[in-house]
Amino acid sequence: MTNADRVIWNSIVLYAKILICIVLSLWSVPIILHSLGNSDYGLYALVGGVIGMLAFLRTAMASSTQRYLNVSLGENDIPKMNELFNSSITLHLIISVIIVVGLEAITPFLFGHFLNISFDRMFAGKIIYQTLIASTFFTIMATPFDAELNAYENMPVFALIEILDAILKLILAFSLQYISWDKLIWYGIGMAIIPFLNLLIKFIYTRNKYKDLYLCRSLLWKPEVFKQMLNFTSWNTFGALALVGRNQGIAIVLNLFYGTVMNAAYGIANQINGVMGFFSQTLRKSIHPQLMLSYGRNEHERMTRLVFTSSKFCVLVMGVIAIPLIVELPLVLNLWLTDVPPYALEFTRLILIFSMVYQMSAGLMAGILAVGKMKTYQIVISIIMLLTLPFAYFMLKLGYEPYWVLISMLIFEILDLVAHLIFSKHLFDLNISLFCWKVVIPLILILGICWLTLSGITHIMETSFLRLIINSVVSVIIIGSLSWLLLINDTEKKSIGQFVQKFTHRKES
Repeated sequence: MTNADRVIWNSIVLYAKILICIVLSLWSVPIILHSLGNSDYGLYALVGGVIGMLAFLRTAMASSTQRYLNVSLGENDIPKMNELFNSSITLHLIISVIIVVGLEAITPFLFGHFLNISFDRMFAGKIIYQTLIASTFFTIMATPFDAELNAYENMPVFALIEILDAILKLILAFSLQYISWDKLIWYGIGMAIIPFLNLLIKFIYTRNKYKDLYLCRSLLWKPEVFKQMLNFTSWNTFGALALVGRNQGIAIVLNLFYGTVMNAAYGIANQINGVMGFFSQTLRKSIHPQLMLSYGRNEHERMTRLVFTSSKFCVLVMGVIAIPLIVELPLVLNLWLTDVPPYALEFTRLILIFSMVYQMSAGLMAGILAVGKMKTYQIVISIIMLLTLPFAYFMLKLGYEPYWVLISMLIFEILDLVAHLIFSKHLFDLNISLFCWKVVIPLILILGICWLTLSGITHIMETSFLRLIINSVVSVIIIGSLSWLLLINDTEKKSIGQFVQKFTHRKES
């Protein structure tokens, strides 16, 4: 299988997984919201968010480990790869212990002075906090095995594990209807057990599948390798912490002004955004291993081409669903939820626009990660992200509507995109003008035309499920056809055509 075929095949496998997980995830949310109620759901979104957003840390640390494994694989240096894998086990154990101790240390401050939680739900909030600390530990310890599966591009197994994870969460959601004691506490305990099972499955599978990467006591502590990985991972984790601080800081700012009910709206928006983000994350998992392999093999031209491809397609695969969703969101929320929290509509629309801007940087981030010079880059990007919080706080302090916190995120994300372009120019000689001409401008044009067309349809037709279907189909047609004409280059068209031809011939035979 060629590299282009592998990227396309892995994308198909992962997208099939995503469709299944989306159905299961969206199915579970109204069940959970109905069982817990707006206030308890908002409480879980708030307290769980303080820790739950640390999932971004796992992504950052997995990409760090994967970067080293992929570069070593590109260099065909298996002994070095094994040293890196064992050092990553030690590194993640140390990081997970530090995070757990830190989270425990700030417990009195969070619940005594910071979070706006009613007295009668304070005990439940503390229990949820403890269960999510355990969940964080298991999630971080699974990171080296996630990186291993990604480095070897074993997407079918990765997909099966994710589907099992979604099924278990749906079962947990259904179980809430049959629990007579505190449903919120039960839900928190279940959400800690699932990551433990996830870790156990990945550990057993990878130890039996990849014999070249074996756990070895003598390799668990190699100071020179550990120091190299620690320096890289620490700066990458620093950036992830800033991302966590920005995203969860928004929830805390909303909580300070409006309480847990507003956190329910933000939680719903993040839930929808997370489901939409799965599509782009899936594509990144397919493309980025090849991008980092190219860097390891000193194939600079191919690496740069994949940077462009990643940014283009990450926005497209999200936009084809996000644009009709933004237009039809009132209908979707009413069909999906029996009780729509206040401001859920505005929050969701803005956070989807924000995410499409964020995805424009996807390829740039992967290119910078492959080069590995992270210190200055992470400091600058983190400062820009965290400036969102004081800006959002003062907007609310001045009496602006709650959705201004999301507008703040969008403004500073645009500045982050500019910063990513400048760093990409410096670190791997990205042609900024070419990127804007070939990626940014065509994407804005394509998505803008799609949005205007769908908005026109909503003014012609009455609100209905049929209109939702029509807008979804029109979105695929417009974005697909305009992308083929304006965005996808000849090399990408050739790869797609060859894969379709091979797939068709294989099906006929």
